[in-house]
Amino acid sequence: MKYCTVTSLILSLVLIWSSSWASEPVPPNITDIKFFQDERAAIQRMSSSWAYFLNHNEPRKAAALYENHISLYATFKNKIDNYNDLVTYFIRLTKKDKFKVEFNEENIRVYGATAVNSGLYTFSFREKGKLTVIPARFTFVYTLTPSGWRIVDHHSSVLPQ
Repeated sequence: MKYCTVTSLILSLVLIWSSSWASEPVPPNITDIKFFQDERAAIQRMSSSWAYFLNHNEPRKAAALYENHISLYATFKNKIDNYNDLVTYFIRLTKKDKFKVEFNEENIRVYGATAVNSGLYTFSFREKGKLTVIPARFTFVYTLTPSGWRIVDHHSSVLPQ
């Protein structure tokens, strides 16, 4: 009789322990397809935010999406590798009359804590009373930091004719 009671007690404790263990939060499994779908959506939101900030004349907010060690091969300037030059570049862009950037095609790939978004976008602005439209190609490279995704490398160039 004692044996059954001890066995029942042990079995009950194991069941309680295992049920509480099963309810512990589990870190994201980066081999799970859902992780990559969620992360691709996060990268797409970063692209949308970047364009929104530039289109609404908020260059500092666009620059804040970049990691501290910036590498931007810009469409309209040589390489930019520091925050102050990045802000200055974005300020100059957004001061153009009717400035707008619009994503036309995005190809987002996630590789664990690194992501790449490449594709096509179009810059437009008014210059001397005339609309200027510049199709360009881009590549953004992101890294996942404790505060979220950050741009670490950005290449942009005019689309060849």
